[in-house]
Amino acid sequence: MIIANYSKLEDAHLAVSKLGGSGIAAFVRDEHTVNMQWLYSNAIGGVKIEVAEADFKRARAKCSTYPTKASPYSPALTASPAMSASAK
Repeated sequence: MIIANYSKLEDAHLAVSKLGGSGIAAFVRDEHTVNMQWLYSNAIGGVKIEVAEADFKRARAKCSTYPTKASPYSPALTASPAMSASAK
């Protein structure tokens, strides 16, 4: 499941490192596309961080300290209390 997306590849890798340090396996989707054609980042929604469904809530809590925008690919994010509070 996608837990976050970033326009900068570096920010996504920092978040993945933080998740890995917490024992949560995560990977960066669209990394190579944005690396080769950085202008595509906004068009494809940036680079995305994905985790297993079982780790979604825990991973989302760990990534909440990094700047991110709500992902249109994961409806669970729009229902998140943290995301709702920041939208006000």
